[in-house]
Amino acid sequence: MIFISECTQANVYSVSRKSIKNIKNLENFTPKTATVNGVAIVDETQRNCLVHHDNFFLDLNFDHHDMNFNLLNTQFELLGYPIGGFFNVHRDRQRDAKHKYTILVYPKSTYTGGDLILKDSLENATSVTVIETSKFTTWMVVIFSIDLYHESKEVISGSKYVFKSEIYVNENSLREEKYEDSQLAD
Repeated sequence: MIFISECTQANVYSVSRKSIKNIKNLENFTPKTATVNGVAIVDETQRNCLVHHDNFFLDLNFDHHDMNFNLLNTQFELLGYPIGGFFNVHRDRQRDAKHKYTILVYPKSTYTGGDLILKDSLENATSVTVIETSKFTTWMVVIFSIDLYHESKEVISGSKYVFKSEIYVNENSLREEKYEDSQLAD
């Protein structure tokens, strides 16, 4: 599942209530780690990406086509990709049984490169989606299943910023309610 929508409104709030006036100042970022065998490491051969020191709440207004999830009180991390920044193909680690999707929120772009590539498998992919995030002229939301492999191509110029979080879904919301005729009888 891949979902893309324009945001008609996007407000950003710092979790620590610090000023976000200089939110894009790369001095507020550190290298993003990956967990390998339970250990957090920085591996710039796999990704050259930074993460902001603070987390953020986003007040988003977008048409989510009756998808059953709630982003209220969801904390987002802010990733920064400087020139040369990238993230090689991977799948997001499932945090728990209810973690089903990743949500990425892109501000208006001021960079080139950095395309988001989504595919259903590492080899012999039957479905590949290329999202040219550098062409976004408004805030955009991209939601995709954690079962999909994805990568962020190298940023050629400018700096790419994206807010990232997980979406947790109540299992009951994924199934249609089915009733036998006898259950509906008086």
